[in-house]
Amino acid sequence: MVQTYIYSLTKEFLDSLELLYFDIETHKVVKAPEAEVSESGKQNNVIKDKQYYKSDLHRYNLKRAQNDLEPINEDEFNKLLEAESAESASEDSDEYSDTGSEHIGSDTDGDDDSETEGEWNLKEGGSIDAELSHSRKAKKVESLLRKLHTKDILPEEVSSGSHLHTRSPMVLFLSLAVPTDKVVMFYKALFTEAELKAPLESLKRFQNNGDARTGKSAIFMLGGGHFAGAVISHEPVKVKGQLLNEELPYLQKIQSINVLESKTFHRYTTRRKQGGSQGASDNSRGKAISAGSSIRRYNEQALAKEVRELLETWRDHLRECDSIYIRANGPTNKKVILGYEEAPLAVGDPRVKKVPFSTKRASLSEIKRIWVELSNLKVLDFPKVETKAKATSLSPSPSPSPSLSRPLSPAAVNSSISNARTESSKSPQKQDPLTEELLSALKRQKAPAFVKLIKEHSIDVDSFSLSILDNNAPSLLHFASANDLAHMVQVLLVNLKASPLVVNKTGKYPAEVSRSNAKRAFQIARSKLGEAAWDWNKAKVLPAKTKEEFDKEAETKEAEMKKEKLDIMKKLQEKEAQENEAAQAKVPQSKSPIPPVSRMLGLNAEQKNRLMREQRARAAEARLKRQT
Repeated sequence: MVQTYIYSLTKEFLDSLELLYFDIETHKVVKAPEAEVSESGKQNNVIKDKQYYKSDLHRYNLKRAQNDLEPINEDEFNKLLEAESAESASEDSDEYSDTGSEHIGSDTDGDDDSETEGEWNLKEGGSIDAELSHSRKAKKVESLLRKLHTKDILPEEVSSGSHLHTRSPMVLFLSLAVPTDKVVMFYKALFTEAELKAPLESLKRFQNNGDARTGKSAIFMLGGGHFAGAVISHEPVKVKGQLLNEELPYLQKIQSINVLESKTFHRYTTRRKQGGSQGASDNSRGKAISAGSSIRRYNEQALAKEVRELLETWRDHLRECDSIYIRANGPTNKKVILGYEEAPLAVGDPRVKKVPFSTKRASLSEIKRIWVELSNLKVLDFPKVETKAKATSLSPSPSPSPSLSRPLSPAAVNSSISNARTESSKSPQKQDPLTEELLSALKRQKAPAFVKLIKEHSIDVDSFSLSILDNNAPSLLHFASANDLAHMVQVLLVNLKASPLVVNKTGKYPAEVSRSNAKRAFQIARSKLGEAAWDWNKAKVLPAKTKEEFDKEAETKEAEMKKEKLDIMKKLQEKEAQENEAAQAKVPQSKSPIPPVSRMLGLNAEQKNRLMREQRARAAEARLKRQT
């Protein structure tokens, strides 16, 4: 399959589509109560049963049973045959006229035929009619069986739980253009409620009605103060280098969208950090009095006004649209677009539909993505039968499953069951309450609760392991060390006497998998417990240190860092002062006795006069030196 755009599908592809139904009903065959009969009556029933099992009705009921349909009686079967004969009446009449002409020709062949010969012809003609009648009936039965196989008997025979009753936003089709384990998917939102009852015919009308040049659809998005709207033509723009009926990649599909009108707005209406609109906050908590809330209320009204003015200017376009898709968060935003006084879009308009999948922030690029998603078919895997068999459940009614002209083979069913068992075996088992409680206390470093649980349940801290732990953390001490839970490491070593000599699968001790804080906890525990408690060197624990020594080291290190920072700042200041002096030395001295304005800023009148006198005196001395 090459072309995926729903408004330009080929006739061959559409003819290959077959709607995929889902049955939600469980058809049960109810046995009629057996009446008491005499011996002669039983003998007659045996004869009738033998005749029934040789009849076409039995064949037909067997076929119905394969499709989970109830058996029918002889009267209903005869009605179906009559209905079938009405459809094929023209063919039967042609066949009968041909045979009649042959009979007439045989009767008028010659005048010297004897009477006995005429009688023989009459008898043979009767047998021929009987054979023709039998063959016609056989054809009708075969036709009924064929229709039953393709689920095309009568409208009332089709299960009421068809594609309309699924919770999926998709309509699925079988097609010869895709592999047998694949189906073709369209979104239900493409069709109105009436069109969805016969989606295949609706798809064909999409190609025929229209002229794609006149077809239009609109998409509107509103939420969080962001609005985006567009009117899109069903006729795509020709992408450079595109061949006829060639499937386009995603980016070229975006480029081929023919946007007739588009507009985006943004207003500050959402409360920062807290989320939610100002109107929703006012409705739930009461009207807030602040500058920000007043701005947001004004912006909400302004945004609604701008959106409605835009819809009014697009009224002619909206009147011509085949479908209108809306994504509006909450009832307040929906009322901005739908159902207000003199609105171009009414609430009950069948063209108005929801976007059937999650979207991002309202923008023109997001509208284009929505249109590409809606207007292009997809090929998906064939839906599998759900096998949720419960050992303790006695409920006879199964979950809805695909019931189609392409049934699942026993091998496929067995495969799906084995896959389900494999997935269930792979799924992680639920933790027992004690393990969950221990894990919670350990992660949050709630030492009193953790110690209480250990002592109440007499847990061996060296052998007990949490089931979520991997082979690198077989003990509680390994887990605390690997997660840098320094306080819990000290509690396990000092209070609960956990062994630091337990190794994991890779042969590493708890101290080897620990990080900086946990390493210090091991050293503090070593100083508290003493060298005789454990073989600390074997456990790869660093030399013992008390908490006070670590604190003193931290203070010393912090003081050194401060001193280093001060030295660096002092050097930078000295360097800056030297650069300033060098820059001033390069500036030529002014010959004017009047000092520059920059030197006189911030001086009072007396200081300015003194500075001016000094400048004039230096200028006089310079003149005298030049004269001598």
